[in-house]
Amino acid sequence: MESVYDVIMRRRTVRSFTDQPVEEEKVQMLIDAAIHAPSGGNIQPISIIRIERPEGRAKMAKLAVNQPWVAKAPLCLLFCIDFHRTGKWAEAEGASFGGEKALMSFLLAYADVFCSAENAVLCATSLGLGTVYIGMVLAAMTEIRREFGLPDKVVPIVALCVGYPKKVPAGITKLPRAAMVHSERYEEKSSEELKQLYRDKYGDLTADVKSYFKRTYQEALELSEQTRPDFTDKVARLMARMEVGNAAQLLFKMRYPEDGMKRMGERIITSLREAGIDCLDLPAEQPPVAPEPQARDRESA
Repeated sequence: MESVYDVIMRRRTVRSFTDQPVEEEKVQMLIDAAIHAPSGGNIQPISIIRIERPEGRAKMAKLAVNQPWVAKAPLCLLFCIDFHRTGKWAEAEGASFGGEKALMSFLLAYADVFCSAENAVLCATSLGLGTVYIGMVLAAMTEIRREFGLPDKVVPIVALCVGYPKKVPAGITKLPRAAMVHSERYEEKSSEELKQLYRDKYGDLTADVKSYFKRTYQEALELSEQTRPDFTDKVARLMARMEVGNAAQLLFKMRYPEDGMKRMGERIITSLREAGIDCLDLPAEQPPVAPEPQARDRESA
């Protein structure tokens, strides 16, 4: 029998799916796995939207910056923070929840979402299914809420596309334990040590860009294969124009540039506020509270 460790180690991100639908029995197993994930206080402020109709998957794909695998996967599970249901239940029982105003509640719920989604991923892997996370739903939060009828205080966090793999990519290199695990206290590494650790992970940029992308940018290869045959070549030309020479520059100059990430963050905050989630608004500065007089001060007053 395959161990959980074995399932984790052979999990791959799959972006190429067959047309075979996922059997209802297996869908229910994925959902059961998601529901039984750890949750802060066992509150479970999560809702999962099943998106299976072709028109719904096509709309999701368009909102997720036209990633073709979103439309092609036969099942999309949209994981949401749901403070609407949680608050309504609390009110019905004579309690006040107010999670939408508390950053701690939001962070706990955010963690709950990914515990739930990853349970579904590992269950899918064990059943011979492939999965891919779609994080760009955050950037289209307002549009997705409108398209799929999410009420106030319900916000999409991540989508999970599921289906039978047409192909499973080779294992992608991860950092070694030495880069990520510390004993008792944080252990600082030198810049040279870090450069070597990350070069071991990503490899060196060579003239064979497609081989490099197998370790650094698999999405580009899939886009070239599925919908845009010239995409990899365009990326390579852009890299040359921007003088991208290593993985850090590819990631933080091209794919996730600082300014772009900041703008996206501002848009997400605006979308959260529009949904009634205002826990990121800092309260107005309060005047300092005077210390309570000591007992002897009260006695002498």
